[in-house]
Amino acid sequence: MQLTMADFLRRAARREFAAGYLLTGNEMFFRDKARQALLEFHLEGDRGGLVEHDLAEVPVRNALDDAASLGLFAGRRVLWLRNAESLLPRRRAAGSGQGGSGEPRTAGKHSAEAIADYFQRPQPASIVLFEALSLDLADRDDARKAESLEKLLPVPSIRIERPGIGEAVRHLRDEAQAAGFTLEQEAAPELVEACGGDLARARMELEKLMLYAAGRGRITAADVQALVPAAGAFTLWEISDAIGDRDAPRALRLVRDMLRESVPALLITTLIAGQVRKLLRSKEGARDVHPRVQTQARKFTVKELTAGIETLFEADVALRSSPPDERIILERLVIELAKRK
Repeated sequence: MQLTMADFLRRAARREFAAGYLLTGNEMFFRDKARQALLEFHLEGDRGGLVEHDLAEVPVRNALDDAASLGLFAGRRVLWLRNAESLLPRRRAAGSGQGGSGEPRTAGKHSAEAIADYFQRPQPASIVLFEALSLDLADRDDARKAESLEKLLPVPSIRIERPGIGEAVRHLRDEAQAAGFTLEQEAAPELVEACGGDLARARMELEKLMLYAAGRGRITAADVQALVPAAGAFTLWEISDAIGDRDAPRALRLVRDMLRESVPALLITTLIAGQVRKLLRSKEGARDVHPRVQTQARKFTVKELTAGIETLFEADVALRSSPPDERIILERLVIELAKRK
């Protein structure tokens, strides 16, 4: 069963929860909304009940044993399982992720039987959320991986895709109104466009704007123009292009510029990962990639791009571990990917 984020939030407010959920897509704004709803309505504010596991490191059987082992007098629990895409066999992930029988398959250290056994008798006080944020649902291969995960996991699926400008504007106005502010008609689309359509970043900028407009209660387009540097789609596209051109100095400059403009580090890695996947698909003979990507792919070997996927995964794990300096992790990443061997 597929749910929209709005469906999930409405049910959460009524405390109507399934035993588990699958969250796919890379819009951090909606991921945070789901997390907050679980904290507020299931855990009733008890952050100690939120337990995280990384499925890239922990077998799913162990993580689900943690969900099932809740004591009789213990409180409620949310098991947040990151990198759910690790459940799929790596070599078959770009395809169906299924065996010859048509049944969904898991990667070597993971067990489809353990998943099925747990959800036949789930722990009533636990909610298990599988998170696959590296999947770009606009990408055909990633959409197939999401479908494979939906077949594998017997839980409702919530896809979080980047919204259009109109929907993003509505969300930002709602956020401002909830905080006692009015986001003026021309200011909202100005904010969305300045953030390159990244709703999570736009929300961060909105918090800054509300501090600036404290006492007025209104945020104008002039406020946005004065306080929000325009990262825009062009800058976001440039970082991918610099990696493809193996131009490490330019990639480093862009990373520093984007961090200065408060672009989230995980969004930067998502953009870079999308470019590396396109380069790898081009090397493997895909016909539906841009001619410029085909030209860039000639500068890489398949071995280099495969190693690049591993490097991206390591950077993603490091960034999710609250590092003291995200900039160093990103700079090491772009140097490793873009340097000429």
